[in-house]
Amino acid sequence: MIQNTKFHRPKINNDIITRNRLSSIIENNVNKTATLVIAPTGYGKSILVSQWLESSSKYYCWLSIDDDLNAADSFFRHLLYGLSKKLPGIFNRYVSANINSDLPPEKVIADYITNEFCNVNEEFILVFDDYHLISDPQINRFVETLIHSPSPKVHLVLISRKKPDINISKQLSFGELKEIGVTDLIINNEELEVLSQSTHYRSIKPDVAQTILNYTEGWVIGVKMALLYCSNQNNSDTLEYKFELNKSHFKEYLLQETIAVLSKPVQKLMLVSAISTSFSLEFLKAILINEKTNYKPNDLKTHFLQLVTSSQFIISLDEDGNWYRYHHYYFDFLSELLKKTKTKVEIQGMHKKAGLFYEQNQNIDKAIQHGIEANDVKYVVGLFKKYKHSLLNKDQFTRLQKWLTLVPEQWQQNEPEILATRIFFHDSNADYVAMQKDSELFSQCTPYKKTLTGDKARWWAEVKVAHASLMYLTEQIDECIALSQDALNKLPSEASYVRDVAFFLKLLALQTKNQQSIAESECKNVLNAIPFSDNDKRMRLFALKAMLNAFNGDIDGTRGFAKKCIALSKNSNLYVSKIYAHYFYQTASYLKNDLSEANISGIDLNKYIYMGRPIWGLNFLITKGFVLNALGKRSELKTVMNQLNEFASNYPQTPILSIVKAFETDVCLINNDIKMARKLSAEADFNPFPPYCFAFFPQLTQIKLWLYLRTNSKLQKAKKELDQLIDFGIRTNRINLLLAAKPLQALLFFLIGDHHKCMAAFIEALNFSYEKGVVRNFLDVGTQMQTLIENYIYHGFTHPYFEVVHNAFLQENIDKRFAEKSIAKDSFINPQSGKVKITMNEVNLLKMLHNNFQNKEIAQEIGITTDSVKKSLYRMYKKLGVNNRSDAIYKAIEVGLFKVDNTK
Repeated sequence: MIQNTKFHRPKINNDIITRNRLSSIIENNVNKTATLVIAPTGYGKSILVSQWLESSSKYYCWLSIDDDLNAADSFFRHLLYGLSKKLPGIFNRYVSANINSDLPPEKVIADYITNEFCNVNEEFILVFDDYHLISDPQINRFVETLIHSPSPKVHLVLISRKKPDINISKQLSFGELKEIGVTDLIINNEELEVLSQSTHYRSIKPDVAQTILNYTEGWVIGVKMALLYCSNQNNSDTLEYKFELNKSHFKEYLLQETIAVLSKPVQKLMLVSAISTSFSLEFLKAILINEKTNYKPNDLKTHFLQLVTSSQFIISLDEDGNWYRYHHYYFDFLSELLKKTKTKVEIQGMHKKAGLFYEQNQNIDKAIQHGIEANDVKYVVGLFKKYKHSLLNKDQFTRLQKWLTLVPEQWQQNEPEILATRIFFHDSNADYVAMQKDSELFSQCTPYKKTLTGDKARWWAEVKVAHASLMYLTEQIDECIALSQDALNKLPSEASYVRDVAFFLKLLALQTKNQQSIAESECKNVLNAIPFSDNDKRMRLFALKAMLNAFNGDIDGTRGFAKKCIALSKNSNLYVSKIYAHYFYQTASYLKNDLSEANISGIDLNKYIYMGRPIWGLNFLITKGFVLNALGKRSELKTVMNQLNEFASNYPQTPILSIVKAFETDVCLINNDIKMARKLSAEADFNPFPPYCFAFFPQLTQIKLWLYLRTNSKLQKAKKELDQLIDFGIRTNRINLLLAAKPLQALLFFLIGDHHKCMAAFIEALNFSYEKGVVRNFLDVGTQMQTLIENYIYHGFTHPYFEVVHNAFLQENIDKRFAEKSIAKDSFINPQSGKVKITMNEVNLLKMLHNNFQNKEIAQEIGITTDSVKKSLYRMYKKLGVNNRSDAIYKAIEVGLFKVDNTK
């Protein structure tokens, strides 16, 4: 929920000293990347920047940070909303589409905001106040991005009590940033003189003024409070003696002086208001007005107005004057004072009322925080029970996970409601070790009985869904079906998302048992029962159907249902289903070698990868990487590789990082970079769990690596492992796995030298791929498959699908080096042209000749000797019937070996 109070800078009152010397420092550095205002509490940091903005005509966006914004989702949600209000022509369209849903990861937002800032035509100031409260690494990385990639018209101002945890040493050393610190912010003699002459303070003697500066060390708030004290004394000459008497408690003493001048009712109100980091009149009514206090609403309103107008340490959070907060140092002091004047039970009671107030106003995050402070386990658990399925049904997983992080660990371990939620998320994160541990705790909290009803039955149903997923992965298919069905029988209708997961697992298990007709019938019945107006439910089911078709190897069916889901997603906030649909459409297009369609499908999907089950976000990035590699887009592929490693770092206790390394190994093998593949393979676990992904199987990457190494021992290992995987695919009806494994089996027999089995396996792989319309399963094996195909061409092999696969290889830009050098991307070899049998390596050689590569450069590029280059050129000239480079290039263009841009 957006809190408008966070976008207002502090108001400049009459008693605020004008600090022109500091304002000019900021003004003179606006042309630089950023300004850092860093000092402890009470030095007037926020007031200084606010004062400068008030005197300036520049556009600005002010974001006041508190504990609520120390979370990436809340921070970016508020920042984007604020920018949309200040720069509506640039940010409004994006915010209107995303502000009420889960946001994309910080890297996507950072890139988006940085790019959009380039469209700002006038000087714009972005202020983050109280940045010291930020510890979230995602936010720090985002701010680093803004500083490292600055926009010409945007100036960043960070206000903080300490140096931010970001890497800015280079920018500071090169003078790209300006830092304003304590030595700049302390009050000097001239400013103290001006301040003492203001209407709020009496004139003081020079020696007393010097005493104030000495003991406050120029601390702005301390100086103001000392002057306030002087204004209440008949003889200010006693000031030095009082300071000497209590020097170590000077600040606290002055703070107490500010409370003592207030009436008793206002003092009481001030203490109660410190129960929360922000407060309003309605908030205080909820805490104070009841049958026991006899506090009248009119009296409370009067005292509230006295409080917010009399204290110098209260900051208004909105233009209407509804919400306020205290200066941080003052808030800390009031919190300590509250603990001294109220019993623990009384304070917990106030927190409980605060929680109820925030719950009524739909700020459940704060309600949970106050419920925890109230030590009210029952209330917090009740909030989980009341709202968790509503969040899951809306795909707001990150918010629910944030709630889990707020709850003390001891509560989580002892409360079955929260444990059941945690177990469900462990399954989503593929953290099966933690899932098993929490399942044992759950069994101790709530022993299972068949006669369980109510909440206990629902808890066990949620846990059974997670366990059904594990049963499926470990091939305990009957157990998976039983657990899924039992969960469906016990889960209430409001647990719509969890029910959908259970239903999907059941259908997947039925399909594994080769009972597709039953699965199709059940799916059809559910779809027919959904009202046509229930867009979200239909969208989820279409995404589910796309998944089932994908696992069954039905590529066209996958694309069809994914496309339906994508169409519905335009009017839906179910972003998890959206990522599923886009992912399956992208991957199905890739397997059919429709690279342009696969690349388009993934364009808008980056911002959703952190939503939903991490394994699908991972698979989306992997498929995107394969697409970019096939297109030869090296720089973009590198970005995806970095994004994958960053994604994996968020799930350290899961197999995700290992899968990422396996993918990187696979790409190196496709590109024939065996040395790097071997290096990366040392960091990969190629068998993290049974293969249940759609298009990428780490187990097959390991086999592919062994085939490239080609030693007898490795080939025997590959055969053994491949036989087991193919048997697994047949046994569990994983058609998608068999599609990827069969071409490798043909290559294995080819390398072993068993040509009879090679031919049989190759024909089987072609038949299988022909039926499904798949090509990439051959192409992604790499150059060794290319060698096998060229061998069959030489021997006159024919098959209805062989020419399709052959031409796909010919059209594929095998050598990705040329994609970055603007070589024609639609290079094509016609095997019928002039009966010239040119290999793809020779086509790449011709391209290098066309680009004026010398023999030495060709040798370095390919990694062979100069003599080998000469021999290769001689053989190629002979095939083309030419005697030199120029004739070879003209001949290649003439027979259509590759195309060139005639306009150049």
